[in-house]
This record gives sequence, structure tokens and C-alpha cells, in this order.
Amino acid sequence: VVPVLLIPVSLLTSLFLKPLNASTRSKSILSNALRMLTSKSYVITVFYHSMGLMFSLSLTFWLPSLTLDSYEAFPDTFTGLSYTAVMSLIANVGFLGMVVGLPVFA
Repeated sequence: VVPVLLIPVSLLTSLFLKPLNASTRSKSILSNALRMLTSKSYVITVFYHSMGLMFSLSLTFWLPSLTLDSYEAFPDTFTGLSYTAVMSLIANVGFLGMVVGLPVFA
């Protein structure tokens, strides 16, 4: 989940998906489930997930550069670890989070 897009997507969803009146609302679970598959909700979902994919790919691309820049600017933060050790630690924490199911870097 991309935190930056959470509020704009929520606002777009509330603007485009209008609630039904109580008199026209169906009581069927199937019709309510199929109502979620409208083209508006599909477009918003595709947009949200494509932005999330772009965010994760840009994070994958820029994370080593950001880590190296902060490693050179604030060496005391890394408590004397080498850059290779820091990157290995980040990779292992990310892998462990993936195995456990926690979104560590998302």
C-alpha cells in the first residue's frame, strides 16, 4: 500500500462512486459483489496498483543511492558497519518481512 496515494484515491473513490438509495439497493449479496466490478472501480483500482508498482520500483532503484548518501553524510548512524554490511542487513530485513508477511519497505 502506498501511503502517499491513500488519501487521493480515497477522495477519488468517494467522488466517482455514488451510494445507491435505500429503495433501489439490492438485498442480494451477488448483485452487491458484482456492483464492485464496475468500470469506475476497475479504473481506480488499476490506477492505484500501477502507482504502487511505480513506487516500489522507484524505491528499489533509488534505495542503494539513498543509503550510500546517508552513509557518507551520517556515518555515526550506522555504528561503524561497512556499506556492504548495511545493504546486506537491509536485504535480509526485507526478505524476512516478505517471508513473515509484513510490508517492511512499502
